[in-house]
Amino acid sequence: MGSDYIGKFKCVQRMLRELDLLSRSDKTKKTYLQGLKYFMKAFEIDDLDRFVQEIKSGKISADEVYKEWIITLNSSGFAPKSINAWRSALRKLFEANDIEIKKRIAMKVYTINESVLPSKEELRKVLEVCDLRARTIILILASSGLRPSELIELRLKDIDLDKDPAVIRVRGLTAKERKPRITFMSDEAKTSLKLYLEKRKQMGHELNPDSPVIATDGGNKMSYGNLYLILSNAFKLISKKEGKRYVLHPHVLRKWFKTQLIASGIPGPIADRLCGHSRYLANEYELYTENILREWYLKAMPNLRILSRPIDEERVRKEVTLETIRKFAKTIGIDPSRVKIEREREFGRELTLDEEIEALQEEIQKFRNRISSTTPNGSKKYEARIITEEEIVKFIEDGWEIVKELSNGKIVVRRVSS
Repeated sequence: MGSDYIGKFKCVQRMLRELDLLSRSDKTKKTYLQGLKYFMKAFEIDDLDRFVQEIKSGKISADEVYKEWIITLNSSGFAPKSINAWRSALRKLFEANDIEIKKRIAMKVYTINESVLPSKEELRKVLEVCDLRARTIILILASSGLRPSELIELRLKDIDLDKDPAVIRVRGLTAKERKPRITFMSDEAKTSLKLYLEKRKQMGHELNPDSPVIATDGGNKMSYGNLYLILSNAFKLISKKEGKRYVLHPHVLRKWFKTQLIASGIPGPIADRLCGHSRYLANEYELYTENILREWYLKAMPNLRILSRPIDEERVRKEVTLETIRKFAKTIGIDPSRVKIEREREFGRELTLDEEIEALQEEIQKFRNRISSTTPNGSKKYEARIITEEEIVKFIEDGWEIVKELSNGKIVVRRVSS
């Protein structure tokens, strides 16, 4: 049973309409739907509309259902935030359908590691072991105060990399509180983002103003779950575990950002404005121009830098090039690890980036030479293709011959060019 199925019930549709009026984010809606999905499973409910009608007719007690739901959540083992949100989901469903809960049930939810923030050294260790995309995500979130849900909605047109510091314009429709705001990113985040965009061009992504700032390998908008998984996997490499949970998690980056602002002497209202906190009124927002916010941000930027030294742009470009060549080599059946090990044995030492790139390029050229060599009389050359198994019959019927079966399931074929 998925969220789409739950959304078909009329009682749920009423709840979603009320959430729209309250300007709740899409993430909140998804969380509530997920909670209702678990509620239906736990209470073995097939038809939520019929269940709601039975409560309204007095056949079922809303107070007893809500009480049992609280007890179920308390013994579920879910994260505290999920428990709170899923409790609210049922309350909102009842309210939207004119069902009153008369009893107020106290429920204590213990916060897990809420006050634990990473040190710069810990964040530095994370950045040292993750790839360029994860590094860029972490640097942007830690230096801008963006929510992960806001980052995945950013388009290239929302960022001005020509300004110092780079400006991020959060559109109202993508912000949690539906209020647009301006924030910034550090110089090292800006450098990392530029390198990441260069890498995406090498991967064949067509970048335009509407392209997502952070994308999947295919160039599409990234889901919240995907972004969260990337960050969680990065933090797991250095984070300690308490019980079943890791001490560090993606949401600490936003708290780390605000902590650094306050430590830099930035006034609370300015810090909240950059973070997009909703407790300040709109007319207060209008007092802070972009230039005022920039001046305060520049004061805090030294504390927002994480890396001990500037990003070596040339080295990162070589790493990106090497990664691209490795991926291509794998598609034609070349094992990059084997090539590297063999060359290191030959040299008697570890290869530099340039040497590993050169070694792989030589192997790729040898492969090309094998499948494109001339015929015995030297008058014609072979034309080569990489095809799928489904295409093999058609190509053989057209006069192509099989050269090699690749590890990824594809096949190299060739024929004498006319």
